[in-house]
Amino acid sequence: VPFEGDGGQFWSVGDGVTIQESGQDLCSTSCTIDVTITDTREGTVIDNTNNVQAEADQA
Repeated sequence: VPFEGDGGQFWSVGDGVTIQESGQDLCSTSCTIDVTITDTREGTVIDNTNNVQAEADQA
């Protein structure tokens, strides 16, 4: 999951996130995904969002 901002070392408010399938066809047309952001150092969930609409890249 590549993200932008702070030279790619830290998350900050407003960073963008790109989720890629890495060769697996998990969503060939459109689907929904659940996203959970976890602070692994603290072991706490920072935020979660369910049923995010994802569109397949037709490139």
